[in-house]
Amino acid sequence: MAEMLDLCEYSFTCPLPNGLHARPANTIERLASGFASDISIVNLSNQRVANAKSVLSLVGADIKSGDSCVLKVGGKDSQKAYREIVRFLETEFAECDEPLAETSSPIHAGWLPPMLKDAGVKVLFGTPVVPGCTRGKIVSIERLRLPECLDQTASIQVEQELLNVDEAVAEVCRRIRRQLEKTARSSAERGVLQAHLSIAQDVELLACIRKLIQEKRICAGQAILEALGHFSSLLKAAQSELIRERITDLQDVCSQLIEALYGTTGQTPVSLTEPSIVVAENLTPSQFLTLDKNKISGLILLSAGTTSHTIILARSFGIPVLTGVEHGECLRDSGGEGVLDADYGVLIPEINERVERFYAFEHRKYRLKMQRDKAFGDKPAVTQDGRRVAIMANVATADEVAAALRNGADGIGLFRTEMLFLSRSAPPSEDEQFDVYKKAAALAEGRPVIIRTFDLGGDKMAEYLNLKPEENPFLGYRGVRLYPDYEDLFRTQLSAILRASVFGKLKIMIPMVSCVEQVTYVRGLLDQVKAELSKRAAAFDPAIEMGIMMEVPLAAFVIGQLAELVDFLSIGTNDLAQYFMAVDRTNEQVAPLYQCRHPGFLALIDKIVNDAHQHNLHVGMCGEMAGQLNNVGLLLGAGLDSLSMSTPSVPEIKAACSLYDSGICRELLKQAMMCRTAEEVDALQSEQIAQAAGRKVVDVDLVDIHADCTTKEEAIKYACDTLFLDRRTDNPVALERDFWKREAIYSTGLGHGFAIPHCKTKHILSNSICVFRLGHPVEWGAIDGNPVSVIIAMAIRDTDRAGDTHLRIFSRLSRNLMHEVFREKIRSAVAAAEIVSFLSEKLELNGRT
Repeated sequence: MAEMLDLCEYSFTCPLPNGLHARPANTIERLASGFASDISIVNLSNQRVANAKSVLSLVGADIKSGDSCVLKVGGKDSQKAYREIVRFLETEFAECDEPLAETSSPIHAGWLPPMLKDAGVKVLFGTPVVPGCTRGKIVSIERLRLPECLDQTASIQVEQELLNVDEAVAEVCRRIRRQLEKTARSSAERGVLQAHLSIAQDVELLACIRKLIQEKRICAGQAILEALGHFSSLLKAAQSELIRERITDLQDVCSQLIEALYGTTGQTPVSLTEPSIVVAENLTPSQFLTLDKNKISGLILLSAGTTSHTIILARSFGIPVLTGVEHGECLRDSGGEGVLDADYGVLIPEINERVERFYAFEHRKYRLKMQRDKAFGDKPAVTQDGRRVAIMANVATADEVAAALRNGADGIGLFRTEMLFLSRSAPPSEDEQFDVYKKAAALAEGRPVIIRTFDLGGDKMAEYLNLKPEENPFLGYRGVRLYPDYEDLFRTQLSAILRASVFGKLKIMIPMVSCVEQVTYVRGLLDQVKAELSKRAAAFDPAIEMGIMMEVPLAAFVIGQLAELVDFLSIGTNDLAQYFMAVDRTNEQVAPLYQCRHPGFLALIDKIVNDAHQHNLHVGMCGEMAGQLNNVGLLLGAGLDSLSMSTPSVPEIKAACSLYDSGICRELLKQAMMCRTAEEVDALQSEQIAQAAGRKVVDVDLVDIHADCTTKEEAIKYACDTLFLDRRTDNPVALERDFWKREAIYSTGLGHGFAIPHCKTKHILSNSICVFRLGHPVEWGAIDGNPVSVIIAMAIRDTDRAGDTHLRIFSRLSRNLMHEVFREKIRSAVAAAEIVSFLSEKLELNGRT
């Protein structure tokens, strides 16, 4: 600790990557408020002085990462306050913040499909922060203003107005605490409400309101609005977007204070009667929470950035959001129907026939995908040779369990419990946890639910644990390594899980295990908790299974010893790959080295599965790798018993399993492990996918002799959607962009009514040809000037190991198109199978290429 100075000053540098915004400021405010001394922090970069007992003052100091600051403490308990706050700054401050949620990236990356781009309507671009596409009536919500019924000219009684403020603050705090106790359903809601509670009690805000009432002799409502203007100006001047966005929270609390004073916020109440796209300058969290979530199709926030609390809430409800929409002010009086497409990052405020046509294509694509997925979601995942694989879902709340099962999940392969422990000032009680686990077990209806015990530390910091900052937290004090020092917390969780186990098929999974000693400790503690519950006559499942996460490479080499203590293993590929490769996948400079299909990593997975099966252990996988289509063949080859993934991926992974023979997949994995690089594995896999899954270059599902396309733009989009529906691409938008890149070089209309759009792309899983006959010819810019009625679209893998497949097929096709007999056969065929057989023969495809 620094040497004590006469003036109790301490110099430090802000270590927080996002600067001193509301969340860490709230921590400092709570600590400082426990002392009688005057405590301030000076930001030397701008000379702003902040009252450490005021969140608004701290945030308004605009302290950024790397700013030099001085803590100043003076008063009767200054030495104690100094010691405690300096200890916090030296040991906890750097870790008291949580990482910000990642924002969505527009899939167009500055590019729109020509079918939409040329629709002849205004397209407003914005920043997509929550993905999704929706349509609805555009409804505008006005900004906060003083209630019109308030007489601002009437004389006031200063003492009465001061009393009114105190009563309003007390009422707002009561409401927020009541919401925290009874209605806050998620950590996102709790975090927002706790921030609002701090603002409602902020000493600088309340002092400013009282001073305005006393000096200007204005009513409480007017003083609140003027104080709002004062602090908003301070926050707006901040260089940090994160700090500027806290203005919305300040507006929210002030709105609640006005409502407590006068029974109204001064705004016209908004009642949504139909699916609506809500437009607001900056919707406050409380406004959002009062709206009917079943009627909110999407949100347009004209001034919000990407990290406001309203956006955090919208994300938790799965509501698409755009911010910073250009020329968004024109939407306020719209009232018409529009489309919010946060996948492309656009708002279309008017819908014409061509927009309807584009989204009819989109609707068709996703409707058919849902039908396709549902057909497999209701069935078990079984390979062509009869091997069954359990396809599970990863969830973070009990409410997600039902949705996962509706989507076809065979159970919950990973229930992350960290959400229960984060964004709160104290850990959850046993009963609170019991209610959550009981609900999850009941919703699963007898299917397994694997509950991972709390994996705190690293990037998931709970402030009440008072964890010290570490130079390398991901290799430090986290997961099971915390449990001996926080044994009461761990016992409480085990007790809650055990009590809930009588309501379903719960299993316990321990994170970050690296050695036998850790599992021995946990197994012993679990037995103790069982004994304690028995003494309490509390019911539980005595045979509940306990497993471990395989995340630390060392554990992979002691499976024989671990098998004596555990019932199952689950491979967490995110951390396992990171530790195995010594790569931080969030570091852009080294992220390319993070390769889950590297031959060495595949060999590690194979070893884990083989060793587990030798000891009769069930082994699953719950990392991101499990939910990616281009890994299915390799993972089936490894012999995993279960795969667990995000809920939307469940049906498509189930469907993909049905395309493979596990024996062929085993040979694929053996060859992959003999490759030298991940790129070689990708090339081998792309080649083998077509063979292992029986994928022909051209197949009946890729032929439509009655295609409903009225323009060239529609035809190319239709080709990409068709390939998506046949599971040959998982990114049809990127594939379409690659088609248009080639089209921009020269027209692929080769004359005689035929066009051959083509591309070599990384966005196709197996070489593919689509054939469409149109009812009405379309303009294509063909070399002979004639419209086109037959489209033969070709997409070839850019990892194709033959290298010349693209040119070879295109050359054969071009030569054949010179002959009228060939063209007539394509034009007159009465069935898709006839075209498939004819092209396969003429292009020498031999079924697959």
